[in-house]
Amino acid sequence: MKRVAVIGAGASGLCCARHLSRFPETFQFTVYEQSEQVGGVWVYSNPTPGKIPKDVRDIVKSCEPNRIPFHSTMYKHLRTNLPKEIMLFPGFPFNDHLPSFVHHTDVRSYLEKYTEHYKLDRFIQPGKLVDCVSPLPQTSADQIDSVRWSVSTQGLSTGQRASEEFDFVLICNGHYFAPHVPQLRGLSSFPRPVIHSSWYKEPEPFKHQSVLVVGAGPSGMDLVIDLAAHARVVYLCSRVTPKSKVPENVQKLPGISELKEDGRVCFENGEERSVDCVVLATGYLYSYPFLSEESGIKVVEGKRVTHLYKHTFNVAHPSMAVVGVNSGLIPFPTFDLQVQWIVRVWRGMNALPPKQEMIRDVDAVYESRLQDGLPPHRAGHYLGDKRWEFNEQLSQLGGIEPPPPVVRPLYDLVREQRACDVATYRDNTFTIINNKEFSYS
Repeated sequence: MKRVAVIGAGASGLCCARHLSRFPETFQFTVYEQSEQVGGVWVYSNPTPGKIPKDVRDIVKSCEPNRIPFHSTMYKHLRTNLPKEIMLFPGFPFNDHLPSFVHHTDVRSYLEKYTEHYKLDRFIQPGKLVDCVSPLPQTSADQIDSVRWSVSTQGLSTGQRASEEFDFVLICNGHYFAPHVPQLRGLSSFPRPVIHSSWYKEPEPFKHQSVLVVGAGPSGMDLVIDLAAHARVVYLCSRVTPKSKVPENVQKLPGISELKEDGRVCFENGEERSVDCVVLATGYLYSYPFLSEESGIKVVEGKRVTHLYKHTFNVAHPSMAVVGVNSGLIPFPTFDLQVQWIVRVWRGMNALPPKQEMIRDVDAVYESRLQDGLPPHRAGHYLGDKRWEFNEQLSQLGGIEPPPPVVRPLYDLVREQRACDVATYRDNTFTIINNKEFSYS
């Protein structure tokens, strides 16, 4: 019997629990979750309704690097940017009566039902913060399970500390909680509130204000639409100008050159604007503050986790794996493929290549993404159009059935619609006809 520690009870952690529970004769496992409920990033809380969140500069100053306290990064009006017809866990659909693009509360409910259906509650220890994961002395350099792990936890309500030993560790803490705050000239002395999108909750506090949103990725575009209905004007700042239609009170601007002490913002084209608030939709950093230096996993400038074979297995110690490190993918079905492969490897059904071969593969993939034109901060784990190739690799490695062919054309259509009009693409309803065909209205 092998003991497994699963860190996090969000979507990826629950997926791990579901597949580990299929083999009770092989695995005994515990899921540690620092909050009191399952769902991870999909759990919404608004501790200060009607108020502008605390300035991100104050939060970063008060915390150790990469140790930003966990908080809900969900905002009040968020709906998924992928239709439920393709973002489901295989074999476990969303309710038919829901629209294709569901509200975040529906996703949380979906994950709670997933937990109930597969009877996963019995494996979850809520309110337990994992604060240290460290390898125990190695007994054999050639065995995949030769490195065992010490996992230390703290009960957040009781303060009680404990340490247990495990044969395997699955890291499922996600990567949407440690905010990336860019080094903007004049940021420290800028007199207006500067918040990160991870603390944004609702648009009402910004009524009649001029708001600058920095970043035109998925979250930035969503917040622009959310804010536009309440703010006087919204400035969308990005080095790459988005083509999507935006509301009339939204102005597109290039990158920032400087923030002034009088509240003005200077842009790279020489224009200036006075703003009441800045919202940084600038993404997140990878953060594993509980991992010891001996774990073998390193985070490079918050943007790349290395060395992870196929973005999954810790090359130094393959008895540790990370689920969901990638961006630019369809999360839930990819998690499912990834976890099934991990479980097969740890059951001895599949073998991993030798360590040096895995390192060469990791480095070659990274270099190829740089040659594709991705900047270093995205080349590590952003999949983009490589998402289909990655899914196929996982399917082949684990001997697992891949997602049905209909997923790709449906995804591509949604992406085209989102790029055209970010305010209305969620109005469409999709219907899967069969494994290759869909319709929408």
